[in-house]
Parts: sequence; structure tokens; C-alpha cells
Amino acid sequence: MTSLPTNSKNGASHLQHNPMVLPVCLLVLNTIFLVGLSLVVRFWIPDESHKLTMMIAIAVYFVLSEGGLVLHAWNLFRARVVPVETAMAALISSLPADKQSAELKGGSIGAIAEACSNEIENLRYASQLIADYSTEILFSLTEELSIVEVNASAQRALNLGAINLIGAPFLQFVLSSDHAAVKAYFEKQKTVLEENKVPLECRMNAGQDKVIDVLFTVEWSISKQTFYCIGVDVTAEKEIQRLRAEITAMVSHDLRAPVSALSFFVEDLLSGDYGQLNDKGRLQVSRSRDNVARLLRLINQLLDAEKVESGEIKPDIKIVPVSEIILSTTQLLQPLADSKHLAINFSESATLVHADFDRSVQILANLLSNAIKFSPESTRIQIREVVGKDFVRIEVQDQGPGVPPAHRDELFQRFKSWSVEGTTVQSSGLGLYLAKKLAELQSGELGFEPAPGDAPGSTFFFTMRIANEDELPGYLD
Repeated sequence: MTSLPTNSKNGASHLQHNPMVLPVCLLVLNTIFLVGLSLVVRFWIPDESHKLTMMIAIAVYFVLSEGGLVLHAWNLFRARVVPVETAMAALISSLPADKQSAELKGGSIGAIAEACSNEIENLRYASQLIADYSTEILFSLTEELSIVEVNASAQRALNLGAINLIGAPFLQFVLSSDHAAVKAYFEKQKTVLEENKVPLECRMNAGQDKVIDVLFTVEWSISKQTFYCIGVDVTAEKEIQRLRAEITAMVSHDLRAPVSALSFFVEDLLSGDYGQLNDKGRLQVSRSRDNVARLLRLINQLLDAEKVESGEIKPDIKIVPVSEIILSTTQLLQPLADSKHLAINFSESATLVHADFDRSVQILANLLSNAIKFSPESTRIQIREVVGKDFVRIEVQDQGPGVPPAHRDELFQRFKSWSVEGTTVQSSGLGLYLAKKLAELQSGELGFEPAPGDAPGSTFFFTMRIANEDELPGYLD
């Protein structure tokens, strides 16, 4: 009794997946029925006229019924074959053009299947070659973090062959101090959202007391219960970061302190604390003061650039009047402008912005000091405010020689500078780079526009976000 439902279900399933069975059975049964009926008419009806009439009727019924069943069976057959033909045609068209031969297009399903199988094998071989010759370190791991597959780059990085890696625990090659963090990371990858994923950075043993730093991107496959890891050896980058940190520390402690002390000493000499200087001595000490100030400025720019790149500088964003930023900057640089008889023009502003006041002054001071350095004597520098929908743009326009076209693409790159014919202006190549980074920290931007046509000068600008009206009550309080 327990097997009956199973048989009935299997029978229904058989009819459902083989719709040709029913019309064929009806065709056979109908044929048997008509043959039997014909025999009965022939042998059991004595009247020849009635027999002929019955036989004609049976023949007509046979043609109609059998024809209908045959037509129905043919339609079912075509309904099953045509999609296969369509799928095969699509499969052939998806193959490369050199694989779509006339024999294949007109061949049997077996020939097509063999061709597709060969193509799949070629793709598998090609993907294996790509993995082996890839510079990335590739691992596939089980849920328990056992190594299933590795590529040639992984073997070279760890100085081990596949036979020593496959089947071994992944953590066996990770420094023990990183084990807890690595295990927690892999466990988290099973549930973390795509937008929240971060790379895994770990240190791995590479034999002979060598340790490498590897940055992994990890994907978890639910269907295959496998971790797929793509790693990049960042040992060289880490070493560069370490050296840069050492140089920054050296500049900060071993250079800035003595240069600052030297700056104070030179100022004392000029003020007469160590006796009065003659005109020639005062001139030489003044030049020394300028050189020391330039060196100290370079040191501070270098340290600020390193802090920006490492994320140590966090902007102190507040609601600030644009007029205060402009006024503080012009007052700071007015003596430099006066030494070249330059006029700095600007209009009063009532705009309030979200900005770090000190960093905004630093940005504008860089743009304005460059304008002063490159402007001919007795010319004019214009500071202009352009108010947009969400941002205000502060422009500094000068009448200097402008930026040569060959240097415009590298204008904001680190340590990029150029000489201007007819001037003795020196540049560290850090000022504009740092100013651009500081502007971006405030959600703004810094840019450059050459003067139209052959007109002299150029315009540098930076943007700051305008404070909305609903934010002003807190500022006014």
C-alpha cells in the first residue's frame, strides 16, 4: 500500500515529461479498435450493400481519427525539437567565428556537443594559464581555511610547491600574531555586505626567516562553500612607508628644531641683541633670514603633506565668514606685496561657509603668495568671490606670465615645479599639492584656469561649501 502513491506519482511524472506517450497509445488503441470493427462487419453482416456502406464509414473514420492523432503527435514532437534546435543555433552563434564551420551548423547534436565540449576544455585551459601567469597570489580555501588550490604566484611568494600547500591549513603560513584577526576576518566575510567589505592585510612566512606583507580581497561562495582569495604582495610598499615614516620623524626632530632655533638667532642678530651690524652685515643676515624662513617653510610643508596622506590631519569644520578668511590672508601677505608695489583688491563678502578657518587661510595664502611671487612689479592681484548654489568659489587672479602649457597637467603633483623666464622665483613643488589636498579635506576642490587667448596672468581658485539658512541660528548663538 505504501508503494502505490509512489507508482502513481511516477506514472503521472512519466506522462508529464513524455507527452508523446499519450497520443501514441491512443493511436495504437484506435487502430486495434478499427481493425476489429472491420473484421466484425466483414464476417458478421451478410448484406453486401450494408457491408460496403459500413466499410466506407469505417475508412472515413479511420482517416479522420488517425490523421488527427498523427497531426497531434507531430505537433508535440516539433514542440520538443524546435527549442532544442533554437538552443543549439544560439550555442553555435556564441562560439568564436572560426569555430562556426558549415559542418558544425549542419551537423548532428552529437557533433555540436563535442565541439562545445572542446571549446569548454579550451576555456578551462586558458583560465588555468591566466591563473598561473597572474602576478596576483591566488588561493581557494575550504570553510575550515584549508588550502584547496593555489597558483604559481602563490607558490613563488611562499617558496613552496603545490604539494606542500594544497591540503595544509592557511593559518600555517600566517604569522601567529595575526591568527586571531585573520580567523575573525574570514568568519565575517560569510555575512558582510558587499559595500562594507574591506581587504585583509596579513603577514605570511615565506621561508628562510622571510616575512611578506600580503593584501587580500576575499569572496565567499555559498554554493561551493569556498573562500576565493586574491592577494597582492605589498612588502615593498610597506618598506617605503616605513622609510617615509623614519624620514618624516628625522625631518621633524632633527631638522625643524635646529632650523627654528637658527631662525630665532638670526632675528636676534637683526634686532641688535648681539650688537649693531653695519649695512653690509645687515644685508647678509637679512638674506640668511629669508633662506632660513624658506627652509622652515619647506620643512613644514613636507610634514603637512605627510600628515595629509596618512590621514593625521582632521579638518576642524565650523561656520566661517568668507570675509574673515580673505582679510586674515591679505593682512598676512601685505608686506610681501608692498615690497613689489602690488595692489591686492577684493570686495566685502557676507557669505558664510563650512570650513576649517586655519586651513582655509593656509590654502588662500598659498595661492596669493604664488600670485605675488610671479606678478610683475606695480601690477594688480584680484581676489574674487563667485557664489554658486551649494559652493562658493574664491579666485585669485594675477597678471604674471601664467603657467606654461607643458606643465599644466602636472601642476598639482608632488615636487613638480618649473622655472619662469625672467624671474628668480624658487618653488619646492609642495605648496599647490598641499593646498589641493587641504581643499579636498573640506569637501571642496582646487583648480586653475589660464587667461583667455594671449592675455597675461592666470586664475587659481578653491571652493568651500555654503552654510544653509537652517544652520545659521546655531552659528549666531
